[in-house]
Formats: sequence, C-alpha cells, structure tokens
Amino acid sequence: MRIPTIQSRKQHSGFSIIEILISAALGVFLTAGALSIYLSNKESYRVQQAMSDTLKNSRFVIDRLEKKINAAGYSGFYTSFTSGLGLENVLNSPTNILWDISKPVYGYNNVSSSDIIAGVTGFKGNSDVLILKSMVNENPLLSQASSSTFTIGAGAGYTAGDILIVTDSAKAAIFQINSEDNTTVPGETTVTLGAGATPQPGNATLLTNPILFDNTATAGKLETLIYFLKTGANGNTALFEGRLTTSEDAAPVTSTVELVANVEDMHFIYGIDTDDDESIDKYVDANTVTASEWKQVNTIGISLLLASENDNITLTNNSYSFDATNFTYTKNSSGSDKRLRQIFTTYVALKNL
Repeated sequence: MRIPTIQSRKQHSGFSIIEILISAALGVFLTAGALSIYLSNKESYRVQQAMSDTLKNSRFVIDRLEKKINAAGYSGFYTSFTSGLGLENVLNSPTNILWDISKPVYGYNNVSSSDIIAGVTGFKGNSDVLILKSMVNENPLLSQASSSTFTIGAGAGYTAGDILIVTDSAKAAIFQINSEDNTTVPGETTVTLGAGATPQPGNATLLTNPILFDNTATAGKLETLIYFLKTGANGNTALFEGRLTTSEDAAPVTSTVELVANVEDMHFIYGIDTDDDESIDKYVDANTVTASEWKQVNTIGISLLLASENDNITLTNNSYSFDATNFTYTKNSSGSDKRLRQIFTTYVALKNL
C-alpha cells in the first residue's frame, strides 16, 4: 500500500514579500546603473562626434585656403605682377580689385557693409573677407598675329567674355576676350580682343602694338576667388567661396557657393616683407595694410572658430570673442547655446610673390 508524502506548508509558500522587495530593489539598481552607463556612453559619443565633425570641417577649410593662397599670383614665368614691370592691363577700370592682378591678395577687416564686393550680400558682421587672384587653365601661346589676335594651344577651354592673361618671363598682358575659335584648326584656339564696353568690363584699348611675347609665353584665365562668412543653409554661419564670373552677354557677377557649414568666425592677418629680404617684418590686419604693402604680403595667418551643428553638446553655455591684438580667441563663460566650439590657427606662405 502506497503511503502519501506529506509536504510542508513552507514548500508551497513561494517568495516572501521581503525577498520580492529585495529583488525589485536590486533590479531597479541594476537597471539604473545600466541606464546611467548607456546615457554616459551616448553623451560621450555625441561629444566625440561633434569634435570629429568640427575637426574634419577645419581640415577641409584649411586645405582649401592653403591651396588657393599658395596659388595666388601665379603667372607662369612672369614674376613682376606686384611691381607692374612690363604689365599692360587694358581692361576698363583696371584698378577694380576683382581683376587688378597687381594685387593678387587683398582683404577686408571686420566687414560691416554688405556691398564691398559687387553681387555679394549678407556678410557676417565683424568677420574678415579674403580675395585671391591667379592664372588658371594655362596653355602655351603658339603665335601672335597682331595686338588683338592670339593663337593658343589645345585644351584652352576659353570662351568669349573670359578675362585672359598672357605672360612670358619679362612682360604680361591682361584683357577680355571678345571672340574665340577652337574649331578651325585642330588643337588650336584663336582668341581676339576689341576695344569697348562689350563684353563687360570690356577693354579700354587694344594692346600696344607691337607687344611681342617670346617662346616661353603662356596664356591662362584670370581666377578671382572671394572667401567670406554669411548665414548658411542650416541657419548657422558658414564659409562661402565667391567666384568672379564674366560672359559675353552680361555684366560680371560674383557667383557664390557654400563650402562648409558652422564656420562661426574667421579672421586673417598679413605678414609683410617691407624690405624685400625674404623675411616678415610685421603682421597686421587688412585695415592696417597700406595700398603699396598689399604687394609685399608673403604670408597669411588664418584663425577659424568652428562650432558643432547640434546644441547641448557642452555642459554650459559658451561663446568666444576675437582678440585682434594677439590674433587669438578668448572663451567667455556665457553664450546663447551649448554648441561645441573649437579654434584652428595656421599660417600659409604665398609661393608666387
């Protein structure tokens, strides 16, 4: 006969209320710890991502400016743009800063006006503007039929309205093309210029006849670039690049494109060699550079303040002010937001001046 097993009440009672409370407390504690670690890691990731983004943007800006500053004043074998020796500029308004090649570098300090450059508006107040000019799309000069007709090598890519520069080791000419022909003879482009106001800015006269170039002569288009800050597509301040654009049908314009967002401030300082001994004698801002000293600039200092795209990255509000005397930014304890901000400073030598 089978005897039933007797089980105690304790075996059927389950967890006590104390055990449940302890387990719940431990669960809450572990969940809170895990959540704290998660939030900490997420915050750390956001900070690291913001730092990485601003660093990446700063590298792009500096690389772009370095490349264009290094190229400023390039003119083949001709090395006298700044002295003006052997230079013939027949453009109307030859001293207009947008095509005055004798000033390959020019700047504005702490701009407050929106009309310093034709066609460019909305400059960020109290930031700087930099203008750079050089010769691009270089091709050999094959022949010169007259003071108004030149034949240039293949691949020129010139069109009517382009401002052209022709140089050899001793002289240079700058003028606007009235017409071009790249179809009559394969591998050659023939360009002509005429006097008048069309296309704009137009040529005041033809070149002096004869102005003959030697067998080292090359031709190239004038490239004028303007770097400045204004409000970008995301509502924050951004770096823009303006480009002088000419054509046979319309007046010259400065077409602009946004290069990098969240460039909050930008300043330049100019190193001037006043005695031509290949060393810097002084660093000054654009307002202090005299008219003759623009031709003696051989180094440009760049100071940038970049900010993160997103707010609430730093623990406290912050902002920076620029100290022009020391060419540095100073962090302030107050500001309108908690965006991450980083400062980048470099100096770039001009290779062609």
